[in-house]
Amino acid sequence: MKLKVPVLEAKNRLGCGPTSLSMILNYYRKNYSEKQVIDNLEIGLIKKEDLGARAVDLALLAKKFGFDVICYSYNMELYRPSFSRLSKPGLISEIKKLLQKKHSASNKAVLKTTIKLLENNADFKIKMPSIDDIIKFLKKGIPVILAVNAKILFEVEKLQGFPKIPNNMGHFIVLTGFVDDIFYYNCPYYGESKKISKDKLFFALSNNILDSSAYLIAVKS
Repeated sequence: MKLKVPVLEAKNRLGCGPTSLSMILNYYRKNYSEKQVIDNLEIGLIKKEDLGARAVDLALLAKKFGFDVICYSYNMELYRPSFSRLSKPGLISEIKKLLQKKHSASNKAVLKTTIKLLENNADFKIKMPSIDDIIKFLKKGIPVILAVNAKILFEVEKLQGFPKIPNNMGHFIVLTGFVDDIFYYNCPYYGESKKISKDKLFFALSNNILDSSAYLIAVKS
C-alpha cells in the first residue's frame, strides 16, 4: 500500500523538515509551501551547525494549524528511559524540573517546546522506535515524518550544498507506504519518491534518535 502524499523538493538547503511538513499538510489539502511553513515556525530555520528545523517545532506548528499530532522522542541526552512510563502531567512536571538544571541553549529550547506540545494536547511520548508503530500509522492512512541519519540514508560523503556530511547529520523524510519489507518514502532533498528496505530504514532511524528532539511525527486531520 502507498498513500498519495504529494512529493515536494526543498528549496532551502536546510528545508527538509519544513518541506516534509508541507507534504503532509498538502496531503490533507492544506496548501502550505515550504516557505510558509518556515515563516510560521516560531524560530524559523536554525542555521547554526546546519541544524535546520527541529522535529518538536514542526510538531508544534502542525498542532497550531489545528491537526492532531503524535510525536515520539527517545532523546537520552535529556530524558531517562523511565519517562516512558509517566502520565502526561507527570512528564510535564519532570521536563519542568529539567529546565531548572544546566543545559545548552538548544536543549533548553527543546524542553520548552516539548512542554508547549504537551500543554497543547499533542500526544508526545518517550518511546523506543518501532517499525510496527510506523506500519500501524500507514495502515490508518496517516503518513509519517521520520528524522533519520543522513549519512546512512544517502550512503555518500557529500551532497550538493553539503561538501561533507557529518556522521550525526539528520534528515527528514515522509514515509508513505510499504510492501512486505520495502518501505516507500518521499525525500525532500531530491523531491522524489524512493524505496528503502525495512532493515536500512530502522538502522537510519535508530542512529538518529539519541540526541534528536523527536524522531517521529504523525499528523492526523
